[in-house]
Amino acid sequence: MAAFAIVVAVLAWRSRGWPLIHDAPIMHYIAWRIAGGAVPYRDVFDMNFPAVYLLHGAVLRALGPGDGAWRAFDLGWLALAGALIAALAAPWGAVAAVGGALAFAAYHLAGGPWQAGQRDFLLCPFLLAGAFGVVRWLERRRLVDLVWGGLTLGAGVTLKPHALVFASLLIIVVAVATWRSRTSPRRRNRFSSRTFSSFG
Repeated sequence: MAAFAIVVAVLAWRSRGWPLIHDAPIMHYIAWRIAGGAVPYRDVFDMNFPAVYLLHGAVLRALGPGDGAWRAFDLGWLALAGALIAALAAPWGAVAAVGGALAFAAYHLAGGPWQAGQRDFLLCPFLLAGAFGVVRWLERRRLVDLVWGGLTLGAGVTLKPHALVFASLLIIVVAVATWRSRTSPRRRNRFSSRTFSSFG
């Protein structure tokens, strides 16, 4: 575990100088144009969903347009995803939680500069948070957990529509769990009545 953490630390340190390349400069430009009054999909044509421009616009406003700003955002987003992975894996122990987060970080950092801020990577925390909400609901059966999990997944859909596939799978999980919780008491009652009738 310690060796794996060192590998991730070295990869993160070496990534400090990653330049703003690939799709990120294009999204930065579109976000800049939108901030200046341009209407997306009319004045600036692009196939991405609105949350992509919102995220890039937020980075431009909060951190600036430079390579260092984008690097700080990418590492912060990576830390957020790692924390969610650790939270999901926590029931299996510290090794699973920390190891899962480190494995994700190593995979992202080993991919090189073009991986920074890719839409699939940006989508990960939304998917993880949605799954975490469903897990919390399964554990505690509190509606609020489903609400914030669903809202997070909905936000992910505005980033990339592929989140709908994952959301559909989670809906099936919730439906099956609800059905089982409603039918299991009936089964227990039937078993109990049959048991007592046999003794009678």
